[in-house]
Amino acid sequence: MGDLIGVLRGRVDDNAQTVVDTCASEVPEYGRTVTNPVDYARMLEFSVFIRRRTLELVTTDHPLTEDDLAVVRTIGEERGEKGMSRSALDRVLALHATASL
Repeated sequence: MGDLIGVLRGRVDDNAQTVVDTCASEVPEYGRTVTNPVDYARMLEFSVFIRRRTLELVTTDHPLTEDDLAVVRTIGEERGEKGMSRSALDRVLALHATASL
């Protein structure tokens, strides 16, 4: 498993960008929230964070912490404030999870 973790760590940035771009193209509401460089960078930053954090935790067999969940909650709230519906948020979450697997 160590080799797999190392490979995934080496691909975090590329995989994060791929999933942000995929979400933007497959979920129109998401795509409308990443139309400027600042919003795109924020989404990319979150995508990188969650991938790195997941890899850290999987090696120790621990769940996300309350602090981690607070970051996720904040991003969800920001997306909601930008007008993303619950169904769009669910679709983005599914795409993130699928890409992670």
